[in-house]
Amino acid sequence: VNEEIQVEVIDVLGQISDAMTYTVSAGLNTIDIDLKNHKNGTYMIRATHKNSKTVHIKTIAKVSN
Repeated sequence: VNEEIQVEVIDVLGQISDAMTYTVSAGLNTIDIDLKNHKNGTYMIRATHKNSKTVHIKTIAKVSN
């Protein structure tokens, strides 16, 4: 079953700096998120399943271009 997810990149101030929508299928999915235009720092990646409203949040640190 395919489902759409909304993926957002959020900075430490809580501002959404990027947002993308992907279609994923049941099981393990891998999504590449391009941060080359973002400054070094800490970001949260928030993935929200549009149908089930399930939310996954991961914290990442960008340390170089």
